[in-house]
Amino acid sequence: MVFLNYGMIIPGYALEIDSAKTKKFGFIIKNVAGCEVTDALLDSIKTNNEASNLKMKTKYGKNWQLKYEKNAKLKLGIPNIE
Repeated sequence: MVFLNYGMIIPGYALEIDSAKTKKFGFIIKNVAGCEVTDALLDSIKTNNEASNLKMKTKYGKNWQLKYEKNAKLKLGIPNIE
């Protein structure tokens, strides 16, 4: 699964360069834009991230994000997922 991200990420959060850690959990993060994004890009990111989140919930359970954060000691700041 691929989660799309944009903008500046706060230190302590998973980044694209952390793919070695995220791949172990079955996903990667790809930064697709800086702080300025179009509505079309935001819609695309939302659609992608919601679909990837559903797959992760199916595979790892609804609290997959908390499991990842505890295991990797990195927070997730992925837009458009709950």
